[in-house]
Amino acid sequence: MKITITHPRLRALAFTLVEVLIASALSTLTLGSLMMLLFQMAREQKVSLNQGLLQHKAAMLQDFLGRELKQGSRSKGVELAAEVSGRNGFFHKARWAKTVGGTVESLEIEYQPEKKLLVARVGRGEQFETTILEQPAGDVVLRDCAFVPSFQSSGQADNTTIHIHLELDDTGPSIAPATQILSQPLKRTFTVKLRQP
Repeated sequence: MKITITHPRLRALAFTLVEVLIASALSTLTLGSLMMLLFQMAREQKVSLNQGLLQHKAAMLQDFLGRELKQGSRSKGVELAAEVSGRNGFFHKARWAKTVGGTVESLEIEYQPEKKLLVARVGRGEQFETTILEQPAGDVVLRDCAFVPSFQSSGQADNTTIHIHLELDDTGPSIAPATQILSQPLKRTFTVKLRQP
């Protein structure tokens, strides 16, 4: 004859299978929600950093273009070339030349859309220096740089004032497609007036 003695307190301390399953489901739900929150915060931080990088690059380009184009001669103005296809009055090349003390100084800024490349050529006499201002090497890509002439109230082009349109985004080749985080493209327009006589 077998006698089994069960103490009521011992039964009260144990969990049933249903209780264990409910506790596991609630823990999984809580941890999953926490992970989703962390991933969303990391994504928003990356977008914010990319926007900051776009703003920084745009400010650097605006500073350079404004500073260099202002050095042109008001009497000769800026020559625009390489008209953008499908956009009447928009050009990808701006150039000025002036004579200072018998030496010809010149500046040519050209955006090459097929390469997403912005190049500046500075000339002093027979010497020319080429500088690559922007190229699609990192996260930021310069999608467009267009020069637009200003017009006087009479409708005639004013070659001493030029409008510049920049468009950048953060879809560069260094970002893997699987982890690519797209922020809104940055568009900036500003005006430069030639100062030199």
